[in-house]
Amino acid sequence: MAQIAGRAGRHIKDGTFGTTADCMPIDEETAALIEDHQFDAVTALQWRSNALEFSSLPALLNSLERKPPRQELVRCRTDEDEEALRKITHFEDIRALASGGGAALRLLWDVCQTPDFRNISPDQHAAMLAEIYRQLIARGRIGETWLAPRIERLNRTDGDVDTLSARIAHVRTWTYLTHKSGWLEQSAYWQEKARAIEDALSDALHQALTARFVDRRTTALLASLKKEDALVTDLTPEGDVTVEGHIVGRLKGLTF
Repeated sequence: MAQIAGRAGRHIKDGTFGTTADCMPIDEETAALIEDHQFDAVTALQWRSNALEFSSLPALLNSLERKPPRQELVRCRTDEDEEALRKITHFEDIRALASGGGAALRLLWDVCQTPDFRNISPDQHAAMLAEIYRQLIARGRIGETWLAPRIERLNRTDGDVDTLSARIAHVRTWTYLTHKSGWLEQSAYWQEKARAIEDALSDALHQALTARFVDRRTTALLASLKKEDALVTDLTPEGDVTVEGHIVGRLKGLTF
């Protein structure tokens, strides 16, 4: 809540506290704490060892599970990369490829650190990472014939807000991979391709969100018209016309 207040510029100008929708009112004590920048003391920090062992897969897993060296540190929850490592090593061939440790195991850990922007199931994410690792071990690169259709299928701007948001999340995974040094033959081309698709999807999402807002505004106004009470209208000095709190147009001279 203090961060929200800071975003609103309250560190340079006093304002008031209010809530939206069905949120409970902010009590005076909380407001005072935010104004005075007083917060509960932090008594512990989450921690994970960065001294990783790459001599073997069991050694790597053990180093990730290492206990904190101080009582003020708390072992952090299992993160996505560690979970991906455990999932991907369920594949027998992946275990065999990384069994010797060294560079092959370091590459596997690097692959497992690919973020799951798509927010799919851990098993699906691990399956994709396994295929990427196999290609990197076999040929030193991610095959462009494998990558191209997966990026191209996202190059469409039809669909509702949820569909467009999902495509943006998917393309960000590929954007991440195109920026990994040496993982693609034509990395600059694929970076530009992924960025162009994400930009187009972002524009389409903006339009869809605008349309959704306009639809809701129209619905609210139509519902108001059915009431017997007079509509609450207002005209600002700038000429904006509002009805029931919704901007419906602007007056310029005698033109609406």
